[in-house]
Amino acid sequence: DNIYYNANSIQRLGTLSPLSPISIGTLNLNQQTPLYDMLMNKCCPSGTLIDTAEAYEVRDGNGLKAESRIGDVLFDIRKTNPEKQFYIASKFAPQLYRSGAKSVLNACRESCERLGVDRIDLYQIHYPDTVAPIKVVKGITHKKDEKYWDGLANAYHEGLISNVGVCNYG
Repeated sequence: DNIYYNANSIQRLGTLSPLSPISIGTLNLNQQTPLYDMLMNKCCPSGTLIDTAEAYEVRDGNGLKAESRIGDVLFDIRKTNPEKQFYIASKFAPQLYRSGAKSVLNACRESCERLGVDRIDLYQIHYPDTVAPIKVVKGITHKKDEKYWDGLANAYHEGLISNVGVCNYG
């Protein structure tokens, strides 16, 4: 009850507004994390950003994706508090198996399905430099990075995402 929430602390990120200064990260989500209670708490007002990624798994969740857990919790919240809005930021990994634009589009669709949303508010390429050293060692000379950006553009034009970003560059 002593949380001071100032209207002047509202932020913008791309088209996301009003965006709370509070965000919830889900890298270390586990089965016991009281996610519903956290998101319904006064310190998580409408406009709170939930940050996740296709690669994040729920610890002790037997392979359960964090996106799936978030989707289940948001479904429950929408039933009881439909006016409470959350923004979703998710990420795809630029792995060697990801062959280009179509695979990015498919990854985005799969994330939307797990999250139970039609559109992801901020979709990001996650650690774009992680495969660069492997490319050099394996002698891969073609650049898939442009295809990843094409995939993000396609997802945007199909209405699957509202904003595009990069996470952990460099």
